Amino acid sequence: MPLITKLLLKKIVTIFMLAVYLFNLAGYSFVFQLMINHSNRQTVAAINTGGYSNADLVHIKIPLLLPYSTNWSDYERYDGEVEYEGLYYKYVKRRIYNDTLHLLCLPDFKRTRLQSAEENYARQVNNVNAASGEKTTTLGKKNVPASEYDQTQMLCIRFAMSPALPSFHDFISPSLTDTDSDCLIQPPDGLA
Repeated sequence: MPLITKLLLKKIVTIFMLAVYLFNLAGYSFVFQLMINHSNRQTVAAINTGGYSNADLVHIKIPLLLPYSTNWSDYERYDGEVEYEGLYYKYVKRRIYNDTLHLLCLPDFKRTRLQSAEENYARQVNNVNAASGEKTTTLGKKNVPASEYDQTQMLCIRFAMSPALPSFHDFISPSLTDTDSDCLIQPPDGLA
């Protein structure tokens, strides 16, 4: 092979390996976030057009401690989401009635699958065992004798403190001068 072809091939392989490294470093997270944002836009559009069944809604009650709160006659449209026990829910409607916030939520199964896929991919890329949360050992691990990691001991040199320096006690409690003692007066009888 000519020299120019070898150099070009080396550059192409280097760029490819760098791209794989950067993707594993942060690119997969960016790709998953793009997919999650796209899924969120689709879900919100379906909610806004009424593309859901009322039977699919989950009712969540949250007690409120609001003085002077009024009861709402109807539900109002409300945007947001919550994650509970690994499942994501999109808020559809809310209402305050009898010191309780009532939320009607729609389970977001697509978001749950995407989030789970991102977590699984991150575990595999980072070589983390799902059950224990610890890194797994690889088969190609090299056993190195501990003597390779022994370091020479460093010598510590101690300098004697110069007696010309003032002691720490002098900084903490300086003695009062005569002018300072003139400023001290006896407190009034009513305060003592």
